[in-house]
Amino acid sequence: MDEAKEALGDTPLAEDFLNTLHKQKGRYIRDQLRIVMTITKNYEPDIIRLALLACKETKMASAVDLRDFADYAFKQVTLDDILSNPPIRLMSDIPKTVIGDIKVIQREPATYMDFVKRGGN
Repeated sequence: MDEAKEALGDTPLAEDFLNTLHKQKGRYIRDQLRIVMTITKNYEPDIIRLALLACKETKMASAVDLRDFADYAFKQVTLDDILSNPPIRLMSDIPKTVIGDIKVIQREPATYMDFVKRGGN
């Protein structure tokens, strides 16, 4: 329990989570603590803190719930990073096909869908 508390950040929030975990899952505490230790190795402290907060708010206290919240928070942060920094595509990156002497540029399907939505204009 002490190692898990330290790995979770040694905060009152971590201590509350572990105490609740011990009360609710006392019979399986060893397995639960193994999962908690794996979570602390796989995610950064900010993600773990968000997952602990989510567990507290939803009153869910199991290592699997903590892992699921951490996974969701990680994916959300990653998705936000991707959306805020869209990749810049150069014309040289767009696939090209040569038919005879004509080069045909193949654009992304979304480009064509935008074209269709505008009525072909």
